[in-house]
Amino acid sequence: MFKRKRLTLQNDVKLDELIVDSRQQPARDKRWLRLGLMASGWALLLLSSCYTELGTLGGKNSHARGINSRGMVVGYSYTNESGTPSHAFVYDPASKQMKDLGTAGGRGSGANDISDTGLIVGSASGDFEYPVTWDATTGAFRVLDKGVFAFAAATHVGRNGWIAGYAGATPSTDYYHRETVVWDPAGTLIRIGMLPGGTGTQTNGINSHGQVIGFTFGVEPWGSTYGFTWDPVHGLRAMPAGSGAFQYGAAPEMINDNGDIIGRMFPPGGSAGVAAWWRADTLERRTLPASFGSLGLITINNTGLVLANTGSPPQGVCASLSTGTVTPLHTGEVTDEFYMQREDRINDSGAITGTRGGRAALWDPGTCR
Repeated sequence: MFKRKRLTLQNDVKLDELIVDSRQQPARDKRWLRLGLMASGWALLLLSSCYTELGTLGGKNSHARGINSRGMVVGYSYTNESGTPSHAFVYDPASKQMKDLGTAGGRGSGANDISDTGLIVGSASGDFEYPVTWDATTGAFRVLDKGVFAFAAATHVGRNGWIAGYAGATPSTDYYHRETVVWDPAGTLIRIGMLPGGTGTQTNGINSHGQVIGFTFGVEPWGSTYGFTWDPVHGLRAMPAGSGAFQYGAAPEMINDNGDIIGRMFPPGGSAGVAAWWRADTLERRTLPASFGSLGLITINNTGLVLANTGSPPQGVCASLSTGTVTPLHTGEVTDEFYMQREDRINDSGAITGTRGGRAALWDPGTCR
């Protein structure tokens, strides 16, 4: 398939750009190639973008959920045209192959995160959902203890083997009444509880020190103790509220191994918030660079690079906590329009993974510099 698009270069030279969509080709490593004809004479431009579509396990769609420092991506893919069942996968950038991790004894499975040591976490579905880990090299799986819960899933893993997830007390437990749970490196299940007045929690991240962050549902007044942290030393703590118009809500989105927590502060009623940065050990709210003021923060890596959105319609950017530099993201797709989604992740080399057009995708480290 070919699509034509008019480009303007920095020196105002215009190109008729012929874009070759190589995603129709069978190779796993899918690239966009651009052929441009310069108006001032015949010349050939051959540009290879940084965008790689990871393919599927036989179905129409695949979804990326996590990436480690080696660039290995995990998620789930459908295995046939009907869309069921889904299988967990791990993609290795060295071999450019998507490995099927199977269903871990269930009817379907999905992977949510991967550590730098190759520990993959996720869940499988039988009569009820249950938590699973896989070894990225061998594909061997292990079912984690779910204790007294009817169902559970592992959603995040730290570098040292700490795992966070959610669990439901009864088969009918809905999204707003789940509990955040933790497994220590030995696989022991820990119930961390919830803040006073809460009806349920949402798990948003864990780091190598076992520090967990998330949201609490059902607290009144709305959001006054909405965000929480938990770690093996301090236990469960409420995220500090702001002041003035933003005194009600602290909503942490992600935590890194340095204890940096990024998220948002909300006014009453859940309307649009502002970007926020906390320290996990002291829960001190730090002052963000001025350039972060209008950003919707998504996730952070261990070097302090943050994926975020800005503007309307939203444009994806990469922002640095240390320098305040905000860089628009361009992925080499048919257009330069690109916004970040909540499941997108960035590793310490700056490689980004996410899902676009129903397919798991990977952008090389040059995208976020």
